Amino acid sequence: MANVSHELRTPLNVILGYAQILRMSAGLDERQRRGIEAIHASGEYLLRLVSDVLDLARTEAGKTQLTPAAVHLHTLLHFVSHQMQLRAEQKGLTLACETESDLPAVVVVDEKRLTQVLLNLLGNAVKFTDQGRVTLRASAQPGDGLMVQLRFEVSDTGPGIPAWAAERIFKPFEQAGPQCRRAEGTGLGLAISRSIVGLMGGELRVHSMMGLGSRFWFDLQVRRADCR
Repeated sequence: MANVSHELRTPLNVILGYAQILRMSAGLDERQRRGIEAIHASGEYLLRLVSDVLDLARTEAGKTQLTPAAVHLHTLLHFVSHQMQLRAEQKGLTLACETESDLPAVVVVDEKRLTQVLLNLLGNAVKFTDQGRVTLRASAQPGDGLMVQLRFEVSDTGPGIPAWAAERIFKPFEQAGPQCRRAEGTGLGLAISRSIVGLMGGELRVHSMMGLGSRFWFDLQVRRADCR
């Protein structure tokens, strides 16, 4: 898969590069500009698909290595919400990041993978919500000694997920929601996220009601870290 990924990325990067050059050309009529935009958008979609397929293959093959380190939770959560803020504002949505007072300042966790999962969940929430609110919430429960149980939740006021699709959406290439929204993604984000959360010792779950929105959450047992 790594070799195939490399072979696909090389021509795709060339296509994207020349599409960007052509987009800056003067004298393009509207038909030509739309065509170049379509080439660029399709190239970016294929690049995301290649990356997601490789990521899923690595995770399912047990080749994904976690690299836990001391992480400032509030900084991570602020970064994740900030990354999605513009997309939410463009759709007229309120994006909130809520943390409970008992949340530890620093914990040992794989920052890259936790960020990847939260961005996937927030991205889906923003994509499928047309009005209202998207919320990222983090809370903690005491554990034994230095251990603490963290809960991460992403909720939205979107259309909801039908009961028959509640488990299917975690399978590769499965998506729910309007067809026009499905085209914006690869259908691999939730499958990858559930696999990563499983590697970290948790389970990604969903609760949804049609017309009232959805809530995705997972719990992780992590170790507190001294931030000095």
